[in-house]
Amino acid sequence: MSQVSSALGDGQSSQVTKTPTGRAVVLLAVAVLLGIGLLHELDKPSASASSKTSEASQSASDQPATAQTLQTPTTLTARTATEVKVLVANGVGVSGAAAKVASRLQPVGYQLLKPGNTVKTETASAVQYADGYQAEAQAIATTLGVPTSSVAAFANPPTVSDLQGANVLVVVGTDLASASTATSSATNGALNGPLTRSNNSTATSAVTSTTAAN
Repeated sequence: MSQVSSALGDGQSSQVTKTPTGRAVVLLAVAVLLGIGLLHELDKPSASASSKTSEASQSASDQPATAQTLQTPTTLTARTATEVKVLVANGVGVSGAAAKVASRLQPVGYQLLKPGNTVKTETASAVQYADGYQAEAQAIATTLGVPTSSVAAFANPPTVSDLQGANVLVVVGTDLASASTATSSATNGALNGPLTRSNNSTATSAVTSTTAAN
């Protein structure tokens, strides 16, 4: 009202308000001014809400990934046999058992390390693997007929005194030892070299009397 009065002048404002038409004009001007003020006030919460939404989005983007997000399913992909170092260890003390089992893996192309012996007697056969070599261990277990339930990560403490940098360790138990009689100890000695367990007898004439095949 004061804005309309100042625009028209005190005299004109007084004259306008004395007629019905003048009063209508004044009331319309007041309504317009009130409407503009109301719209301005209504716009403030909207801007505030938009700002809060933007802040919430930014905060969410800054949060670390949840455990659910990080649990991305992965598919195990086996390496080629030539990339895998395999150590076969005799767990039953039967002369030549480890070498015979190793000979079954040789045609596949694995890098066969010198067969060894377990620290203590292991009657059940098993396949152990280094971190990242689970798929390869499972493939070897399948080749040898070892149950997949016997495939596990390297034991702690180690099953053998020296892993020789192996990626996969095959522990020869009673079942594997009895199932690996088809390959001769002489062939195994030629493939893998003499072994160092002194309490075993000589497996074949190809191995000297100072060493014993596992």
